[in-house]
Amino acid sequence: MIPKWMRDHAPGVALAIGSVAKPAYRSERRTARGHLVVPPTMRPAPRVPGSVWAVTMMHNEQDVAEHVVLHMLEQGVDAVVVADNMSDDQTPDILADLAARLPVHVVHDTWSAHAQGTKMTLVAALARSCGADWVIPFDADELWFADGCSVSAFLRSTSADIVTASIHNVFPSFDDDESERDPFLRLTRFDLTPARVQKVAIRPHRVFKLSEGNLDVNMGGARSAGLYIAHFPFRSFEQMAAKLRHGRKALAQTRFSVDTGSHWRIAGAWDDEQLHDVYRGLQEGRPLEHMSWSPVGPFERLHPGGWSSWRAECRPAA
Repeated sequence: MIPKWMRDHAPGVALAIGSVAKPAYRSERRTARGHLVVPPTMRPAPRVPGSVWAVTMMHNEQDVAEHVVLHMLEQGVDAVVVADNMSDDQTPDILADLAARLPVHVVHDTWSAHAQGTKMTLVAALARSCGADWVIPFDADELWFADGCSVSAFLRSTSADIVTASIHNVFPSFDDDESERDPFLRLTRFDLTPARVQKVAIRPHRVFKLSEGNLDVNMGGARSAGLYIAHFPFRSFEQMAAKLRHGRKALAQTRFSVDTGSHWRIAGAWDDEQLHDVYRGLQEGRPLEHMSWSPVGPFERLHPGGWSSWRAECRPAA
């Protein structure tokens, strides 16, 4: 007998099954799964209706790791799962401290390849197996919000299975307070024009596949909008250069999603002089070729790092 969830969402289920059945993806998935070390704190459990878990991957995110995890918990999520990809800065220590006192689970990812869509699908499936009803796949440089309530309260109130999140980039500027070490509080060049892409929070079924960048999901179910992201892709010159160069190396080892991350593949090969010009462009708010996250404008001087919900001033004037 065909399960009810498959009957209700047949077209989406067929799309999901087709996407996960590709031999190259299945091979990459097996490799990725074999390199995930799951902590004993993550035990299989029945799904808990209304439970919301947030999942992410990190590599050398010591400047934002604590803030972003605490922000997700303040948004009412029941647990946060972080797959640490062999960080060699203070990120592992920060995550270990958080896991010792909060509902934070640290998965160790020992495969250097990027393979983000594959890895995040596996980590989201882990959260589902531990009882999660909703899963928020987020990046370490993102602060998620809802309008007038917490993200978790919003998800618990909707009947949809997939909720899209609009992205607004926050860039460095010459006016940033360099004495503030937390980039979520230091950076204030808020781009009022939303990015061309969105991200998703999902109520995962048994079969699903997240895209690269968590921009979409192959899964059946009803869709709605209503979430927002303040995105801090470039937080300092050093962080930007390290991110682009590490991303280029990690993408070179990815076998399945070979057509993604063009900005990393191109800009990751540039020298310091070229990258300094890029960073100056970010500070000036001018559009940049070959950069997926490029200033558009208009801009406002806003501080989303201290918000608990989305603000009306984030919207461009009519």
